[in-house]
Amino acid sequence: MGFFTDLVGNSNGYLAVFQSKIDNLALLEDLLEFYGLEKEKAEKILKQNLFSVKNKLTESKLFSLDRKVLRLVINQDGNPVGTVSFTLRGINTYEIGYFIREQYRGKSNIAKVLQFIRDTVLKHGVSIMATVNKDNKASIYLIEHYLGLNINKETEKTYIYGG
Repeated sequence: MGFFTDLVGNSNGYLAVFQSKIDNLALLEDLLEFYGLEKEKAEKILKQNLFSVKNKLTESKLFSLDRKVLRLVINQDGNPVGTVSFTLRGINTYEIGYFIREQYRGKSNIAKVLQFIRDTVLKHGVSIMATVNKDNKASIYLIEHYLGLNINKETEKTYIYGG
C-alpha cells in the first residue's frame, strides 16, 4: 500500500478525500477567506481534489505528478473541521500544511491527525517539511511536537518559518 492510500485508508475517518461538492465547498471557502484569497476559487480547488469512492483509491489517483498539491479533509465526529495539504517538493518529499476552521480551533483533533501523519511518514520513509508563520505559536508547538520536525533557519531547512 502506498503512502497516501495508507494515510486515507487507515486514519479511522480522521482524514478523507473530498467526495461531495455540497459538503466541502464551504470548508474550502473558509480556507480561502482565511488566507485572503478569492472565495470563487473554491470550486476550482474542489474539482481538482474530488474523488469518487466508487472507484478504488490508488496512489496514482490520489496523487499524480501533474497535480502538485493533494488536499484531504480533516474530519471530527463526522464534521469537516479543516484540511491538510501535501505539496510535492521532490521525490517522496512533501510540504505539509493544515487549516482548521475557526469554530474548531483549540477543540479539534489536529494533534491526533498530525501524530498519525508522522507515524505513516515514518512507516513509508517519506520526507516532510512544514512552513508556519513565526507568530503562530500553537502551530509551531503542534508541528514540532506531533510531526517531530525541528526548527532550522539555515539554508537546508527541515522546518521553515514563513511570513
